[in-house]
Order: sequence, then C-alpha cells, then structure tokens
Amino acid sequence: MQALLVYNPKSGKGAYSGAELAAALRKAGYQVTALRKKDPRIEPALAREPDLLVIAGGDGTVNDLLQWKGVTMPVAILPLGTANNIATSLGLPDDVDAMIAALPAAPVRRFAIGRVSGSGIAPRFLEGIGVGALASLMTLKERPRPRTERIAKGRQRLADALGAAEARPVKVAVDGRIVHDGPALMVEVSNIARTGSSLPMFPSADPGDDVLEIAVVDPGKRTAMVEWVREAAEDEPVPAWTGAGREVAVTFADLPFRVDDHAKPAGRRERTLRTRLLARRALQMVVSTPPADETSSAT
Repeated sequence: MQALLVYNPKSGKGAYSGAELAAALRKAGYQVTALRKKDPRIEPALAREPDLLVIAGGDGTVNDLLQWKGVTMPVAILPLGTANNIATSLGLPDDVDAMIAALPAAPVRRFAIGRVSGSGIAPRFLEGIGVGALASLMTLKERPRPRTERIAKGRQRLADALGAAEARPVKVAVDGRIVHDGPALMVEVSNIARTGSSLPMFPSADPGDDVLEIAVVDPGKRTAMVEWVREAAEDEPVPAWTGAGREVAVTFADLPFRVDDHAKPAGRRERTLRTRLLARRALQMVVSTPPADETSSAT
C-alpha cells in the first residue's frame, strides 16, 4: 500500500516530526512518501495516485490540500492543529500513534465538498462559510500559545466580539425561502459539527449527507450567545435560529466574512455568498478510531 504523507512541520508544536510519522506509517504496513505542506512535489505525487493520502496538521492544512481536484484517493487526517474541527467532527481521537496503527482496517466515510460563489476568496470549502463576529477574528493573527490556551483564548475573543458587535442587516435564504431578513451579529453555514475554537454549534451535522447547517444570531440573543460561547457545553444547543438546507444564500454589507479559515474584512458594497454541496465531488475520509482501551492505555 502506497501512502503519501503531507505534514505541516509547524503543527503540534513539533510533537511529531515528518520522519517519526513516516516511520509509524511504515510500521503499520505502508510504503511512504513524506512531503512538507508547501513542497512543489505534492501535485505530481498525487497524480501518481497513491492508495492513501495522509494529512498531518490542523484544519488549515487539511483545507488547503483537499481543495485540489487531484485528491481522488482515500484521505486520513492526523489531527495536530488547534481546534481540529474537521477531525473532531469525524469522531477522530487525538492519539496519533493509535490512529496510525488502526489505519489499515479503518472504514471510509463520505465527506462532501462545498461550493461558494461571490466570496472572492475560494470557490470551494470543507468546513463552511461565515459572516460577522466569528469571521472578524479570522482576519487577526494570534501569537503562538499552547493548544488548550489557544482554544480558551479563541472562545473568549469571540465572546468579546459578540458583546461589542454592531448588528447589520443580513438576508438569509435556504433552498429559495427567506428565513431571516433583518439585523444579525453572526451567520454561520456549516458542513461539519464544529466551528471556530471547537465550538459544538451543529452537533447533528453530517458531512456526508449533502445538507448544510445554518445558524443566525440576532441581537436579541446577544447575551445568551456570549454565555454559550464562554461555556461551550456539549449538551447545550446554540441560542440562535438554526436550520438546514441544500442551498444557502447570505446577502450582507459592512460585515467581515470567511470561507473556511480564510477571511476578508468588512466592505461597503453588498455581497451575496451562495453555497451548496457538490454531491459528485465527495471525498473518501478514513475514520481511524482505535478501540477505547487502546487510546486510554496510550495516555
């Protein structure tokens, strides 16, 4: 079995080197080609159609690589980033060694790719798009911190942004029906369960069902939303209007917006982001979840 390992050497604070990850994959039975994230040899390596693409890094690394149309083989994620929203939404643990050992027998799960028009950022997405408070944070750079501290800090920054945000007119249409037309603090359209600093905003989201999840936070929910972000309790529903659909259009002005983790600051002109999932462009995600006793014994 041929595996192409693409890794971000900056992820995980150096907990795993590319050589260590490659060695673990070889031990699991793979013949490995290991390349850094920005290596120009990645595209020709994908063209040789390895049996497995292994991505070691955070959501940004995963998003950047899986935007390529050359990814037709099964994909395994080794979560080494901060939020790891894609991996967590797939139910993947953070025990990288146990995950690699379980790869050869792991099942494959369908994962749809989204299409967005009108952004000027990117034509496709894996996680989702957003307008307002959360997107505003993605236009800022943050100094390096330990992972748990970055997540806590990210949630606090979002709570502060929501508390200070000025509501702007936003129109949201789902499958051609207008569901919101008025002031909003934040709109999120997602293909996965988590967003931002690992916030469980869409617990029922299934990235393989070709349905997008939507949340609209209006000014009347400001206080409740700030408290929810600070707590981020797994069993507490997000205090916002929520819905689901196959096609979503968000029209706005004077608000920052994002596609996955790439964002643009607020602009004056009105803009409409139109999104849908591409049923024929679904990825094959390897869900390597070792038995509970393996992960617990390794920690």
